[in-house]
Amino acid sequence: MKYYLKISVIFFVFLFGVMGFAQEKKLFWDGYDWQKIDEICRANPEYIHWIKSSYLCGMFDSKFFYKLKSFDIDPNLEKKLFEDQLEPSGNKAMIQGLDQFYKKIENKYIPIPLATIAVSMSQSGSTNTEINKFIHESKIWINKLIIQIEK
Repeated sequence: MKYYLKISVIFFVFLFGVMGFAQEKKLFWDGYDWQKIDEICRANPEYIHWIKSSYLCGMFDSKFFYKLKSFDIDPNLEKKLFEDQLEPSGNKAMIQGLDQFYKKIENKYIPIPLATIAVSMSQSGSTNTEINKFIHESKIWINKLIIQIEK
């Protein structure tokens, strides 16, 4: 019995030690992860839409959850906090928009939530100037955040 316990402990220490070294510092999914789904599902392309759609549904569900929580605190607070461009326009259209957005190499490191806002702005008829300004500010923000975390 003690032998199996020792082996189990050694196995789990080794497993978690290896997993700790294998993890990368990552705050958000970005364009690299978004496009990696296509590579992973190359043999079963019907899964691409399911996985991407699941990610977007989870993102919008969490937004809805916090929207409801803030409404419980103060209805006016909810309106101020969530008065933004991020409204789901349909998963298929959003997935296609994100696929197009991440085809540009310079957009690949922008986190998916920010890219979703940019695509939503594009789909709702915002001007290219507004969209490019948002993308530029997003790049500045994510670069500053990464630098702060790496310090």
